[in-house]
Amino acid sequence: MGKFWIVQLIILIVASLFILVGRKKHGSYKSLILFFMVYIISSFLNEVAFYYPSLDFIGGEWNWSGKLYSIVFSLLFILFGWKYFRGRHYFRIRQKRANLPIVVLVIVFILVAVGSYLNSSGNTFDKETMLFQLIMPTVDEEISFRGIMIVLLTQVVREYYKIGKMKLGRPSVWITAMVFALLHGLSFNDSWGVKFDLIPFLYTGVLGFLYGWITIRTKSILLPMISHSLNNVVSFLI
Repeated sequence: MGKFWIVQLIILIVASLFILVGRKKHGSYKSLILFFMVYIISSFLNEVAFYYPSLDFIGGEWNWSGKLYSIVFSLLFILFGWKYFRGRHYFRIRQKRANLPIVVLVIVFILVAVGSYLNSSGNTFDKETMLFQLIMPTVDEEISFRGIMIVLLTQVVREYYKIGKMKLGRPSVWITAMVFALLHGLSFNDSWGVKFDLIPFLYTGVLGFLYGWITIRTKSILLPMISHSLNNVVSFLI
Protein backbone atom coordinates (compact mmCIF):
# COMPACT_ATOMS: atom_id res chain seq x y z
CA MET A 1 0.00 0.00 0.00
CA GLY A 2 3.02 2.28 0.46
CA LYS A 3 3.42 2.54 -3.31
CA PHE A 4 -0.19 3.67 -3.62
CA TRP A 5 0.30 6.56 -1.19
CA ILE A 6 3.56 7.68 -2.81
CA VAL A 7 1.86 7.82 -6.22
CA GLN A 8 -1.01 9.83 -4.72
CA LEU A 9 1.43 12.22 -3.04
CA ILE A 10 3.21 12.85 -6.35
CA ILE A 11 -0.10 13.47 -8.10
CA LEU A 12 -1.26 15.86 -5.38
CA ILE A 13 2.01 17.79 -5.52
CA VAL A 14 1.68 18.25 -9.29
CA ALA A 15 -1.99 19.25 -8.90
CA SER A 16 -1.04 21.74 -6.17
CA LEU A 17 1.47 23.43 -8.46
CA PHE A 18 -1.15 23.87 -11.17
CA ILE A 19 -3.62 25.16 -8.58
CA LEU A 20 -1.11 27.71 -7.26
CA VAL A 21 -0.56 29.05 -10.77
CA GLY A 22 -4.28 29.37 -11.43
CA ARG A 23 -5.63 30.18 -7.98
CA LYS A 24 -7.94 33.17 -7.80
CA LYS A 25 -7.53 35.85 -5.16
CA HIS A 26 -10.47 34.88 -2.98
CA GLY A 27 -10.64 31.18 -3.76
CA SER A 28 -12.37 28.92 -1.26
CA TYR A 29 -9.94 27.04 0.98
CA LYS A 30 -12.74 24.73 2.03
CA SER A 31 -13.44 23.73 -1.58
CA LEU A 32 -9.71 23.17 -2.12
CA ILE A 33 -9.53 20.83 0.88
CA LEU A 34 -12.64 19.02 -0.32
CA PHE A 35 -11.10 18.59 -3.77
CA PHE A 36 -8.05 16.86 -2.28
CA MET A 37 -10.26 14.82 0.05
CA VAL A 38 -12.56 13.61 -2.73
CA TYR A 39 -9.61 12.62 -4.90
CA ILE A 40 -7.78 10.72 -2.14
CA ILE A 41 -10.83 8.88 -0.81
CA SER A 42 -12.10 8.00 -4.28
CA SER A 43 -8.66 6.72 -5.34
CA PHE A 44 -8.29 4.67 -2.16
CA LEU A 45 -11.75 3.12 -2.48
CA ASN A 46 -10.94 2.15 -6.06
CA GLU A 47 -7.95 0.15 -4.78
CA VAL A 48 -9.28 -1.06 -1.43
CA ALA A 49 -10.41 -4.48 -2.66
CA PHE A 50 -6.88 -5.21 -3.92
CA TYR A 51 -5.32 -4.50 -0.53
CA TYR A 52 -8.12 -6.08 1.50
CA PRO A 53 -9.50 -9.02 -0.55
CA SER A 54 -12.23 -9.67 2.02
CA LEU A 55 -13.86 -6.41 0.90
CA ASP A 56 -14.23 -7.72 -2.65
CA PHE A 57 -17.82 -8.85 -2.17
CA ILE A 58 -18.64 -9.05 -5.90
CA GLY A 59 -15.66 -10.92 -7.33
CA GLY A 60 -15.12 -11.39 -11.04
CA GLU A 61 -12.17 -10.52 -13.24
CA TRP A 62 -12.67 -6.78 -12.91
CA ASN A 63 -12.66 -4.33 -10.01
CA TRP A 64 -16.42 -4.22 -9.49
CA SER A 65 -16.29 -3.77 -5.73
CA GLY A 66 -13.70 -0.97 -5.76
CA LYS A 67 -15.58 0.98 -8.39
CA LEU A 68 -18.86 0.53 -6.53
CA TYR A 69 -17.33 1.77 -3.27
CA SER A 70 -16.05 4.87 -5.05
CA ILE A 71 -19.38 5.54 -6.77
CA VAL A 72 -21.30 5.25 -3.50
CA PHE A 73 -18.87 7.66 -1.84
CA SER A 74 -19.29 10.20 -4.68
CA LEU A 75 -23.08 10.00 -4.49
CA LEU A 76 -23.03 10.45 -0.71
CA PHE A 77 -20.69 13.43 -1.06
CA ILE A 78 -23.06 15.05 -3.56
CA LEU A 79 -26.06 14.33 -1.34
CA PHE A 80 -24.58 15.76 1.86
CA GLY A 81 -22.48 18.46 0.20
CA TRP A 82 -25.08 19.78 -2.19
CA LYS A 83 -24.50 23.38 -1.09
CA TYR A 84 -21.22 23.27 -3.03
CA PHE A 85 -23.07 22.35 -6.23
CA ARG A 86 -26.20 24.48 -5.96
CA GLY A 87 -26.54 26.61 -9.08
CA ARG A 88 -23.36 25.26 -10.71
CA HIS A 89 -23.71 21.50 -10.99
CA TYR A 90 -23.42 19.38 -14.14
CA PHE A 91 -25.87 16.64 -13.19
CA ARG A 92 -28.49 17.45 -15.80
CA ILE A 93 -29.90 15.85 -18.94
CA ARG A 94 -30.52 19.07 -20.83
CA GLN A 95 -27.47 20.14 -22.85
CA LYS A 96 -26.14 23.59 -23.64
CA ARG A 97 -24.09 24.41 -26.74
CA ALA A 98 -24.16 20.77 -27.72
CA ASN A 99 -23.33 21.12 -31.44
CA LEU A 100 -19.59 21.64 -31.17
CA PRO A 101 -19.02 18.87 -28.61
CA ILE A 102 -20.55 16.41 -31.07
CA VAL A 103 -17.56 17.08 -33.31
CA VAL A 104 -15.28 16.49 -30.34
CA LEU A 105 -16.88 13.07 -29.83
CA VAL A 106 -15.75 12.11 -33.31
CA ILE A 107 -12.22 13.23 -32.45
CA VAL A 108 -12.40 11.17 -29.27
CA PHE A 109 -13.27 8.04 -31.23
CA ILE A 110 -10.28 8.64 -33.49
CA LEU A 111 -8.09 8.96 -30.41
CA VAL A 112 -9.49 5.68 -29.12
CA ALA A 113 -8.59 3.92 -32.34
CA VAL A 114 -5.06 5.36 -32.35
CA GLY A 115 -4.58 4.78 -28.63
CA SER A 116 -5.81 1.22 -28.83
CA TYR A 117 -3.43 0.51 -31.70
CA LEU A 118 -0.43 2.04 -29.92
CA ASN A 119 -1.27 0.57 -26.53
CA SER A 120 -2.54 -2.84 -27.56
CA SER A 121 -2.22 -5.30 -24.70
CA GLY A 122 -4.05 -8.30 -26.05
CA ASN A 123 -7.13 -7.80 -23.90
CA THR A 124 -9.73 -10.52 -24.09
CA PHE A 125 -13.29 -9.37 -24.56
CA ASP A 126 -16.23 -11.16 -22.94
CA LYS A 127 -19.61 -10.29 -21.46
CA GLU A 128 -18.19 -9.30 -18.10
CA THR A 129 -15.59 -7.06 -19.72
CA MET A 130 -18.19 -5.39 -21.93
CA LEU A 131 -20.56 -4.80 -19.01
CA PHE A 132 -17.83 -3.49 -16.73
CA GLN A 133 -16.24 -1.20 -19.32
CA LEU A 134 -19.63 0.09 -20.40
CA ILE A 135 -20.74 1.09 -16.91
CA MET A 136 -18.30 1.17 -14.01
CA PRO A 137 -15.29 3.35 -15.05
CA THR A 138 -17.64 5.82 -16.72
CA VAL A 139 -20.01 6.28 -13.80
CA ASP A 140 -17.18 6.40 -11.26
CA GLU A 141 -14.76 8.71 -13.10
CA GLU A 142 -17.24 11.09 -14.72
CA ILE A 143 -19.12 11.70 -11.47
CA SER A 144 -15.95 12.13 -9.41
CA PHE A 145 -13.67 13.98 -11.87
CA ARG A 146 -16.06 15.96 -14.04
CA GLY A 147 -19.10 16.05 -11.76
CA ILE A 148 -17.41 16.84 -8.43
CA MET A 149 -13.76 17.84 -8.78
CA ILE A 150 -14.22 20.34 -11.61
CA VAL A 151 -17.02 22.06 -9.68
CA LEU A 152 -14.92 22.29 -6.52
CA LEU A 153 -11.95 23.63 -8.46
CA THR A 154 -14.02 26.36 -10.12
CA GLN A 155 -14.47 27.76 -6.60
CA VAL A 156 -10.68 27.80 -6.11
CA VAL A 157 -9.04 28.75 -9.43
CA ARG A 158 -9.54 31.49 -11.98
CA GLU A 159 -11.76 30.98 -15.01
CA TYR A 160 -8.78 30.90 -17.41
CA TYR A 161 -5.04 30.52 -17.45
CA LYS A 162 -3.71 33.62 -19.22
CA ILE A 163 -0.50 34.99 -20.67
CA GLY A 164 -1.24 38.64 -21.14
CA LYS A 165 -4.61 38.70 -22.86
CA MET A 166 -4.22 35.24 -24.39
CA LYS A 167 -6.41 32.58 -22.79
CA LEU A 168 -4.81 29.15 -22.33
CA GLY A 169 -7.85 27.22 -21.19
CA ARG A 170 -9.64 26.66 -17.91
CA PRO A 171 -7.51 25.65 -14.90
CA SER A 172 -10.26 23.40 -13.56
CA VAL A 173 -10.22 21.39 -16.79
CA TRP A 174 -6.41 21.32 -17.08
CA ILE A 175 -5.93 20.22 -13.47
CA THR A 176 -8.49 17.43 -13.52
CA ALA A 177 -7.08 16.22 -16.86
CA MET A 178 -3.54 16.21 -15.44
CA VAL A 179 -4.64 14.28 -12.34
CA PHE A 180 -6.60 11.87 -14.53
CA ALA A 181 -3.55 11.31 -16.76
CA LEU A 182 -1.11 10.78 -13.89
CA LEU A 183 -3.50 8.35 -12.25
CA HIS A 184 -3.38 6.19 -15.38
CA GLY A 185 0.28 6.69 -16.31
CA LEU A 186 2.25 6.73 -13.05
CA SER A 187 3.07 3.73 -10.87
CA PHE A 188 5.88 1.86 -9.12
CA ASN A 189 7.31 -1.50 -10.13
CA ASP A 190 8.09 -4.36 -7.72
CA SER A 191 11.55 -2.95 -6.94
CA TRP A 192 10.08 0.49 -6.09
CA GLY A 193 11.28 2.02 -9.32
CA VAL A 194 9.08 4.74 -10.77
CA LYS A 195 7.20 3.52 -13.82
CA PHE A 196 5.89 6.20 -16.16
CA ASP A 197 3.86 5.00 -19.15
CA LEU A 198 3.90 7.85 -21.64
CA ILE A 199 1.22 6.55 -24.02
CA PRO A 200 -1.46 5.97 -21.34
CA PHE A 201 -0.50 9.32 -19.79
CA LEU A 202 -0.94 11.27 -23.04
CA TYR A 203 -3.96 9.26 -24.13
CA THR A 204 -5.95 9.63 -20.90
CA GLY A 205 -4.74 13.20 -20.46
CA VAL A 206 -6.16 14.27 -23.82
CA LEU A 207 -9.37 12.37 -23.16
CA GLY A 208 -9.66 13.86 -19.67
CA PHE A 209 -9.22 17.34 -21.11
CA LEU A 210 -11.84 16.74 -23.81
CA TYR A 211 -14.32 15.28 -21.31
CA GLY A 212 -13.81 18.26 -19.03
CA TRP A 213 -14.14 20.72 -21.90
CA ILE A 214 -17.37 19.06 -23.07
CA THR A 215 -18.71 19.15 -19.52
CA ILE A 216 -18.08 22.89 -19.24
CA ARG A 217 -19.49 23.59 -22.71
CA THR A 218 -22.69 21.58 -22.26
CA LYS A 219 -23.10 22.18 -18.50
CA SER A 220 -23.66 18.43 -18.19
CA ILE A 221 -21.67 15.22 -17.75
CA LEU A 222 -24.09 13.32 -20.00
CA LEU A 223 -22.07 13.50 -23.25
CA PRO A 224 -18.78 12.72 -21.48
CA MET A 225 -20.42 9.68 -19.86
CA ILE A 226 -21.75 8.40 -23.19
CA SER A 227 -18.43 9.01 -24.92
CA HIS A 228 -16.43 7.46 -22.06
CA SER A 229 -18.54 4.29 -22.11
CA LEU A 230 -18.31 3.86 -25.87
CA ASN A 231 -14.59 4.60 -25.84
CA ASN A 232 -13.93 1.92 -23.23
CA VAL A 233 -15.89 -0.70 -25.15
CA VAL A 234 -14.45 0.26 -28.55
CA SER A 235 -10.90 0.20 -27.18
CA PHE A 236 -11.40 -3.47 -26.29
CA LEU A 237 -13.04 -4.34 -29.61
CA ILE A 238 -10.27 -2.86 -31.78
